[in-house]
Amino acid sequence: MTKPSVVGVTHRRARYRGTVGAAIARRLIQSVVVLAIVVTVVFFIFYVLGDPTDLLVPETATAAQRAAFSHAHGFDESLWVQLARFLRGVVTLNFGTSYSQGVPAMPLVLQALPNTLILASSAFVLAALGGVLLGAAGAFNEGKLVDRAVVFVSTAISSLAEFWVGLILIVIVSVKLGALPTSGFGFPKQLILPAVTVAVAPMGRIAFVTRTNILNTLHSPHVVAARARGNRQLVLITRHVLRNVSVPTVALCAVEVTGMVVGGSTVVETVFAWPGMGRLFVTLMQTYDLPVVSAILVVGAVFVLILNMAIDNLYALLDPRVRYE
Repeated sequence: MTKPSVVGVTHRRARYRGTVGAAIARRLIQSVVVLAIVVTVVFFIFYVLGDPTDLLVPETATAAQRAAFSHAHGFDESLWVQLARFLRGVVTLNFGTSYSQGVPAMPLVLQALPNTLILASSAFVLAALGGVLLGAAGAFNEGKLVDRAVVFVSTAISSLAEFWVGLILIVIVSVKLGALPTSGFGFPKQLILPAVTVAVAPMGRIAFVTRTNILNTLHSPHVVAARARGNRQLVLITRHVLRNVSVPTVALCAVEVTGMVVGGSTVVETVFAWPGMGRLFVTLMQTYDLPVVSAILVVGAVFVLILNMAIDNLYALLDPRVRYE
């Protein structure tokens, strides 16, 4: 049997690197286009659907005061001039000054971003570990009491609303037992209840999907044949089950962690007074603080795009078919 030549292997590796480079460049271009669309939509939502002057200026203000406020913030300029100024602010990360805080908008958002990432990452670790362990426990005990319990629990908790879970935890853990604080920022006590609240519903969805994927893999022909050849359970799990289950599980986890950062933590941060982007968004949206709200939405969109690119690369590491494509 002839061995592949060194020149052929080198050529294939070079072609593969070129394909990967082209795919990354194409993904970057797509991300820039998507970000431009998101930014434009944000502009039209906040600057076109309603006149900010009507919401920001008191009703008792005179016409001259209203005109002065509108001119000071550029609301009296043409639509395209406002759009160009907004896009320039996005590129330079200068969204203007907060109406209510009187400080630049972007530093406010960047100050709150790490707190949101701390909460989301903690909740994700709880949801991913708990969901995978629950799903695996059910799948490897198919038809038994453990499996039925996993199905019931994962289905029940996946439909729970976060604000309801948070309120229940506050009443039981904080008010009745006095074990943990009800609100505030700190480690680790102040983080436990918000993280558990965010993690509950995703944990149920991850457990259900993990159980289903493991069962499908265990009943697939190649695993049945491997079991018939006398392979031990540990070999079946490490060589066959984990690789086939990893990609769909990672896909679901990517969706869940994106939701935790962008929207899932908003209600929980408000309930527990956690000083993250979600609480900042809810607070300043009430005062129609457009610079800060716009900065939050753009930062969230950028984070989602970066996360999606990272997940694409993780798919390629887990599944050789993705690398080939």
